[in-house]
Amino acid sequence: MLDRRQRRNASIIGALVVLGAGAYALYSYLTSEGDGDVEVVNDNDSRRKYTQRPITIILTESILSSNLPLNEILKKTSDVVLVVPPDLSVDEDLQDEFEPDVEYKVIECETYEGVWSVVKHLNGEIIFVVKDDLPSELPDGLERYVGEIVELDQNSSEINESILSCIVNE
Repeated sequence: MLDRRQRRNASIIGALVVLGAGAYALYSYLTSEGDGDVEVVNDNDSRRKYTQRPITIILTESILSSNLPLNEILKKTSDVVLVVPPDLSVDEDLQDEFEPDVEYKVIECETYEGVWSVVKHLNGEIIFVVKDDLPSELPDGLERYVGEIVELDQNSSEINESILSCIVNE
């Protein structure tokens, strides 16, 4: 049986070990965070950085017609999510667009109320939306749930430039 002094010393040593492990875990987390980007090597062997920031794209006809490489974006990023409003259908409008390993990043909604609920719960840092493609205005108070709302015009080149500049950092 340990006497009082030995128990106290064992408690102090245990607390120091736990404190040291916590400090090391915090140090590892902070040094690996970097600038929020991850490097990926593509087929051309050029280095590209894809963001790790949580980004939500509300898919509309204008975004689809802009020919964004949606499948590539979803494959090479960890926190980009597509929200499909009731006007579009994953099965009809996006057939064969997404590979099975990224389908979980495509959320199909049956109502616009569902779209805004999903957007709020995703709590994205940036939300891309083509406001002119929506049947109604953005809901009041949406800015409380998201970092920045980027309202795009129905211009394909602007859509590509705006979205890709946030996702791909060359």
